[in-house]
This record gives sequence, C-alpha cells and structure tokens, in this order.
Amino acid sequence: MSLTRDLTRLIREKPVTDRDLEWASLFVLDTLACALGALPTEPARMLKAVAPPAQADTARKAFYLGGLSHILEMDDLHRDSVTHPGSVVIPAAWAVAHDHDLG
Repeated sequence: MSLTRDLTRLIREKPVTDRDLEWASLFVLDTLACALGALPTEPARMLKAVAPPAQADTARKAFYLGGLSHILEMDDLHRDSVTHPGSVVIPAAWAVAHDHDLG
C-alpha cells in the first residue's frame, strides 16, 4: 500500500467525535478571522490583483483565500510539522463549497 492509501484508510476509520467538530469549528473561525483581518492590507490588495476572487475559478479562489488567511501570520500552527494547515485546507474547502453552491 502507498502512504496516501494508508492515510486515507486511517482517516476513514477514525470516528469523528463532538470534540473533533468543536476543534474544527474553532480552526475555521480562526482562519476566517485571519482572512478578514488581512483585508485592508497592501499584500491583500496585491493578492486580489493577481487572483481576483469574483472572476476566479475554484483553484484561484482557494489561492486567494489561502493567501489572505496567511498574510497576518496569526493563523493556526501544527507544531509537530511546523505547518499552517488551516490556510490551505479551509480556503480550498470554502472555494469548492462556493462553486458547488453549498454555502
């Protein structure tokens, strides 16, 4: 088996608890707050010029939202991997949800 298949299997087999949903909602709120806080900044204006969200396809919307949520560098941090998964995962989910009218 591949690492990706193993990871997918582990994710599918793990039950989602109320605590998991509570933490997930806090991470979404954190990402949203970071994105909103970044809106009036110069980097946000530059990002919007490169990937205008109103005219963008799903990938460019995700890029814009991901960049916006990471500008202030206050977004979530997974300490073990030293990554910011929220600025990647949550904006991608928002973009897909928007394009499929799920929001």
